[in-house]
Amino acid sequence: MSATVDRTLPASVAETAARRGLGAFLDVREEAAVRSPGVSAGPRVNYLYEGGIVQRRRSAVSVIAWPDLIGMSPLYGRSHGHEGEVLAYRLDGRDGTSFAVAVILADNRDPFLDQAIEHVRGNGGVIG
Repeated sequence: MSATVDRTLPASVAETAARRGLGAFLDVREEAAVRSPGVSAGPRVNYLYEGGIVQRRRSAVSVIAWPDLIGMSPLYGRSHGHEGEVLAYRLDGRDGTSFAVAVILADNRDPFLDQAIEHVRGNGGVIG
């Protein structure tokens, strides 16, 4: 995560969130490129809204509304020093949309992912 986060919403993200009716913007998380066996992703930015989550990776924008979030699956590290460690969660939407959100701990919790987990459970989704 970068030291300073630009809280200005790119037009593509704001328009997508408005079109999908996600409500108020809550939080943003920037993730640097990850290159680890088992988890490989370029830089991405996740935007948390009252009604769902939006991920921007390069110019692509993906969105999952909370009622459509049906599951979360842990992605484990396989490289030396990270074997068995949960590095990210893959979020799966009812429409087939899926993307990973990195685990970033603060005081042994990840408040960003905690909110997603709460919505998965609230909608009867599976966390596996």
